Amino acid sequence: MDSKTKLRMKYFFLLGLALFWIGCGGKGNSMSSDYTSFKIEDTASISKIQISNKNGSQVALLRSSDGWEIEGLDVLARKDLIEVTLSTLRRMEVKEFIPKNGQQEIFKRLSVYGSKVEVFGKDDEPIRTFFVGGPTQNHLGTYMMLEGSEVPVIVYVPGFRGYLTNHFNSNVLEWKSKQIFAHHIRDIKSVEVIHHQNPEASFRIDVISPSKFSLVQLQSGLKPSMADTSMMKVFLQNFKVLGFENWVDINSVRLDSVQRKYSLYTVTVTTQSKTVNSVKLCAIPLPKGTLNMLGEPIQVDVDRMYGILKNGEVTLCQYFTFDPVTIPLDYFVRGQVPSP
Repeated sequence: MDSKTKLRMKYFFLLGLALFWIGCGGKGNSMSSDYTSFKIEDTASISKIQISNKNGSQVALLRSSDGWEIEGLDVLARKDLIEVTLSTLRRMEVKEFIPKNGQQEIFKRLSVYGSKVEVFGKDDEPIRTFFVGGPTQNHLGTYMMLEGSEVPVIVYVPGFRGYLTNHFNSNVLEWKSKQIFAHHIRDIKSVEVIHHQNPEASFRIDVISPSKFSLVQLQSGLKPSMADTSMMKVFLQNFKVLGFENWVDINSVRLDSVQRKYSLYTVTVTTQSKTVNSVKLCAIPLPKGTLNMLGEPIQVDVDRMYGILKNGEVTLCQYFTFDPVTIPLDYFVRGQVPSP
C-alpha cells in the first residue's frame, strides 16, 4: 500500500469519525458535557443539598459547624447517608446512553416520578441541578437527566454494584439522625444534668480546656473541692456518640401526664459555638398488673425511657445508653463514674 493510499484512508477515517460525532449531537447519543456533567469533584464546597419530588416530599440538608442539619427541623442529618450521597456526587459518571427511540419514555418518567436534586455552594450559588429516576432493568445503573436537557442517560458509580435512587431520597424521615449528642470534648462548653427526683444530685461541668474542668452543684451553686478530673473526662467522652432507639408516636395529653409524674433527668450540652442541645428523659409507665420476668409487679419499663428532644419530638431511649451520663454529682467526688 503506497503512501498516498494510506493518507487517503486516514483522511476518510477521520472524516467518518467527525461525521459520527456530529450525527450523534443534539438529542442523540452525544458525549457533550451539556448533559453528561453530573459529577461534582469538590464536594467540600457544597453548602446545601435540596431533594424534592412531585408527590410533595422534600428535604433540605445544610452544612453547619456541627455537621449536616435538616433545614427547619433543628436536627442533625444521618452522617452515614450524608457521606454516601457526597461520595456519589463526587464519583458518579455516565455509564450508557439511551437509544433515541427510548429517550422520550425515560424523559416522561423522570419528569413525573423523578426526584429533583439541587446542589448549592457558598452564598447559595447553584452548582448542579439534575433529576434522578429509577434503576435500569439490571439494577446496575440509574436513569438521570440534567436540568435544561431533554436527554436522559444512565449513571453509575464505578465499583458500586447497585442503583443510586436511594442516595437521593426526598423522605425527610430517612435523613433524620438518631443521634442526640455527637460532640468531642474540645467542642463542649458545658454539660448540665438535672435529676428531677433528686435535685441535690444535679450538676454542671464546665470545660475550661480539654484537660481541665469545673464541677458545680446546681442546687447550691457550690464547687466540690475534691472533684475527680479524670472521672469528669470519662463522663464527657460519652457525648461523642449518644442517641436513641426510635421515634415514638404519643398524644399530647399522655405526654403531659408522663412529664408531670415520671420525669427523671434533663441532659443539656452547650457547645463552644454556643449551640444548645438537650433531651428530657422520663420513665415509661406500664399498665397495672404488669409483671417482670420473675413474676413481680412493676410500674415502669426498666429497659427504656421516653426521650423528649429539644424540638419536641418523642423518642425511645435505653437506660443502658444513658446510664453513664445520668449519674449523680457524688460519683465525681467518690471517683465512681460507671463505664458505658
